[in-house]
Order: sequence, then C-alpha cells, then structure tokens
Amino acid sequence: MSESNLIIYSICAIFTASVCGFFIGRQSVYVPKNNNQIIISDINIDNTILNKSDIVFASKSGIRFYPIFCNGHNNISKKNKISFKNKKEAENAGYSLAKSCI
Repeated sequence: MSESNLIIYSICAIFTASVCGFFIGRQSVYVPKNNNQIIISDINIDNTILNKSDIVFASKSGIRFYPIFCNGHNNISKKNKISFKNKKEAENAGYSLAKSCI
C-alpha cells in the first residue's frame, strides 16, 4: 500500500469515527416528546371539581403564568411551581400570560 493511500484511508477512518461519535453523542441526550400527554401531579387546589384545561401554572418568583397546554410550565421547578384554578385567578394574583403561550 502506498503512502498516499494510507493517508487517504487514515483521513476517511478519522472522519467516519468523528461522524459516528457525533451521532452517538446526540442520541445519548435525546429526550423523547411526551406525545402530547399532560401529566398533572402535585397540584394543591381545594377539592372542587375542575376543568383540567383551565388550570394554569406559575413560578412563585415569576410574573408570568402558563396554561396547561403550554409547555412553558415544564421549566418551572416543582418547589417553585404554583397552580391556579383558571386564568382569572392567576391574573388576580398579579400574574400575566406568558408571551410564548399566546
């Protein structure tokens, strides 16, 4: 095998290993979507019957609220997450609708 062929094979092997390593790394941090399932847990609202689609979430330290269908509420930590029965209740508490949820 000539020296030029060895260099070409070496470059191809390094390139292939780099591309494979990149895609393997990407797969290791892949977070699958939740298939539009909404999981409601740890909601401390009195025992009235609620329309779950009306529930909104906010952060104790924030100024915005997120309807249940908006994924923004997934970024609020459990210890800071508060919930309201509906949009009006959140607005009365001083929160406004997050622009990302319009």
